[in-house]
Amino acid sequence: PVPPSTLLETACCVPRPAHAAHAAVAYAPPAKIFAGGSWLSRTCLRGSEHLDVVAALPDGLIGPKDVANGRYLEKRDVYLRACARALRRGGLDASVSPLQGDDRAPIVIVRAPGARPVRVHAGWAADAATIKKLAPGRNNVRDAAGGADVPTRSYNACLLRDTAHARHVALIHRACS
Repeated sequence: PVPPSTLLETACCVPRPAHAAHAAVAYAPPAKIFAGGSWLSRTCLRGSEHLDVVAALPDGLIGPKDVANGRYLEKRDVYLRACARALRRGGLDASVSPLQGDDRAPIVIVRAPGARPVRVHAGWAADAATIKKLAPGRNNVRDAAGGADVPTRSYNACLLRDTAHARHVALIHRACS
């Protein structure tokens, strides 16, 4: 049997429809775009069919309270969908799909004829205080009554994944140099 705390955490981490007030995003170009993953360091698997690129969310898009209750996930989703629309207007085949089956982590897949697909991930430069709020023992998804008893480890890890792209690329580069 699954412990009740695990069921509650799983239920809290399921994507919800965006609330207009929380997901309002003024579209601006990404703050920075850089190669991610292992392609740049030539450590990717042979026959890898995609190239990973990270688009850093614009400064000021994510506020200090956006780590709570799925607001960051909603804003990231709206922003990536706006990026996909902009790429389609530019004549590219761009679609949004979940990363490794995780609906909380959408990515934009850009396909051009005769080229390998490019996966665009969202990156986020969180400050130290925000990263501290995402510790494994913290709760960032409140229940309907406003309670915060159960740590939301999966949700916190999902947000932390977006803060780690640049550090991972630097780590792979140092290890392979």
